[in-house]
Amino acid sequence: MASIPQSLVLLSSWLEPAVFRQYPTVHQLYSARQGEYVVSFIAPTLEESILERIEESPSSTGQEIVNAVRCQPTAGTLPTTEASQYQGLIDAGGPTSLGDVSIKLKSSLLSFILQRLLSRLEAACGDQSVPIPAIEARLSGIITVAHMYRQENRHGEYKQIVSKLMPPVFNRLTDRHPASFVLRKELGATRRLLQEPLPALALLQGTKDQILSTLAEMQQEPVSDDRNAREAVLMVVLVDVLQEQGAVHRDLGDTTNSRQSYQTALEIAQSIQQERLPLSQRHSLRVLLRTLEVKNAELTGDLESLAEVHRRHYGEQSTEYWSACRNLGLKHLKEHRYSAAADTLYRAYEIACGLPPMGKDHLLTTSCLQHHARALIKAGDFQTGLERLQECLAIRQRTLGNEDGHTINAMQYIAEELRNHGRPTDALACYEECLQRRVRLFERDQSKATDLIVTLKSMAALAQELNQIAKATEYAGQAFQFAHHHLGPEAALTQESAALYAGLQS
Repeated sequence: MASIPQSLVLLSSWLEPAVFRQYPTVHQLYSARQGEYVVSFIAPTLEESILERIEESPSSTGQEIVNAVRCQPTAGTLPTTEASQYQGLIDAGGPTSLGDVSIKLKSSLLSFILQRLLSRLEAACGDQSVPIPAIEARLSGIITVAHMYRQENRHGEYKQIVSKLMPPVFNRLTDRHPASFVLRKELGATRRLLQEPLPALALLQGTKDQILSTLAEMQQEPVSDDRNAREAVLMVVLVDVLQEQGAVHRDLGDTTNSRQSYQTALEIAQSIQQERLPLSQRHSLRVLLRTLEVKNAELTGDLESLAEVHRRHYGEQSTEYWSACRNLGLKHLKEHRYSAAADTLYRAYEIACGLPPMGKDHLLTTSCLQHHARALIKAGDFQTGLERLQECLAIRQRTLGNEDGHTINAMQYIAEELRNHGRPTDALACYEECLQRRVRLFERDQSKATDLIVTLKSMAALAQELNQIAKATEYAGQAFQFAHHHLGPEAALTQESAALYAGLQS
């Protein structure tokens, strides 16, 4: 008898083990030919239990549904290793029966859940005895689950769900309720993702205008905690709308209006008093603040501010802060602020050493060390810079091998700096070792011809400086032959090598 796909076990154990066990016929129904019956049989049963839990705890249950439908383990479900093995089979296509049934199950279950949730919401909106907070909670649960469509780039299906939600919500909550504005914003965001920027912009602008009008009307009400709370919630929605507007302007290439939308959104978000918001809205506001600070820094090109934003939001030991420091350090280096570059790049190196995905031996970590060394040398500290370059070379030789391209590049950096700082003999010896390694690499991979030609050209020029004309002529001739054969007679490197070779022969 074929075994039950672990997606069924995972989904059912996430709900109630008894739900699955009370239907032993599922074992008989499942087979390579009858897998579709499992989908139609089990999905409604699971869906009923899911609906009950959504009504009790919409936000957390919504995310659990997303995890379950994706066959991702949550607390109290399958052991992580078993779930990961199963997910690996799904990702790889798996046996036909396993893969097909799992895909059908996930798609059918999501469709069942959303259609029934929509029906229940429509019924609740038409029942005046159902309190508005209950309707808001159900709407939140639907949006959480439906976001699976957006996350999987199924934007058309997500747009259909949002469009179906709007009439019942507008009728019961009115079109000036924050939830109604959220739905309009979601529709605008989805139209942007569907490559419909102008309709999206018009929808978002209309939503913004209506929110501002509603906020102005609120100012006529007596000041109270209730008014303050409603106003704060509406301002969070306004911030989200402005952020989406900024994204549409950016897609259209309108940097000025994009920056203005993001900046306005950030200023409003910073002005909101978080204690007036429900707990869930406070979290949303914190996420918005972080996103907006990053986008404003990116648009202004202020890498220093961007690094500080990442440090504050993600912490000093984070890939976001490491990346920001690295980019800032490289910008300092490019703009000849060598001391600042050396400090910032060393900070990036230290962060990378402590990051689990990287560590001291990672290629990106040694790259930071190499850039830091170059900055030190440019700032006047040749000896320390040289020691750091040698440290980088030693790590790459140990981890990548002597004949890896990155290792050879690290050695050539040392040769170049020795030449630039009055040690041409040492530099030439270092170049000769580079050349031997590049030749062996080229024999295995002829796409590395350009690197070999550049090394030969540099060696010819250096030998000429040392008045070793015969050696210089030999290197230049080899550079020309390689360039002519592998790059063609019209290539710039070919012509440069030819001119150097001809000058040495005359």
